[in-house]
Amino acid sequence: MKKAYAIILVIFIVQVSFGQIVLPAFQAAFYEQDCDCGIVYDFDGNIYQTIVIGNQCWMKENLRTTHYADGTEITAAIIYDYEGDPQNTVVYGKLYTWAGAMNGELSSSANPSGVQGVCPDGWHLPSDSEWMELEIYLGMSAADANLDAQLRGDIGGKLKEAGTEHWVSPNTGATNESGFTALPAGCRNNVGTFSGLGLYTFFWTATQSNSSQSQFRAIYNDQTAIWRGPHMKVDAKSIRCVKNY
Repeated sequence: MKKAYAIILVIFIVQVSFGQIVLPAFQAAFYEQDCDCGIVYDFDGNIYQTIVIGNQCWMKENLRTTHYADGTEITAAIIYDYEGDPQNTVVYGKLYTWAGAMNGELSSSANPSGVQGVCPDGWHLPSDSEWMELEIYLGMSAADANLDAQLRGDIGGKLKEAGTEHWVSPNTGATNESGFTALPAGCRNNVGTFSGLGLYTFFWTATQSNSSQSQFRAIYNDQTAIWRGPHMKVDAKSIRCVKNY
């Protein structure tokens, strides 16, 4: 976070020198800084930009790797391009079943999860608790964050890429002020149907709900609330990794 404060200080000094000290503008500058923790590579050589949000460093792009960090190829039955089109993966990333995401590791609700799963070395698959930390940092109440199997809060717009280049209108409340840059990657269900490109994005957590379901997050084009709840492990969803500290 030192980098974040350094950037904020520069902006503040410039504003002072021109006599433009306006508290709301200063707050916006604080929140909108693109403070990263360096780029990260996966085994395939894909490069990912990163973003510091609170005390966490997240990938700001969906995972695209076809190999685990040790070089083992991910089997075809647990990883997908949306509708089989590799061009979709270039923009939106791969879709992974929960088994594909976890790589044989056990469920974790800890913060941090301690589950590397499909993530590159030095990174891990975030737990449900880590997603809650992100949501609360961005302004969701702890009470709302703990609600399950429903839409909660109103901070989804802070995570979504702004505009309608990728999101279908209206892309309600989208500002991307967190820098997370969520894109509407859609999903694949257990019978092989792809849906939701442009409309929503689903993210796996490392936290199991029961033997057949795990916790996930859903962000929609027409909502600022975020869905938290269990979903079938055999469905394929997007992955964002968090840096180990």
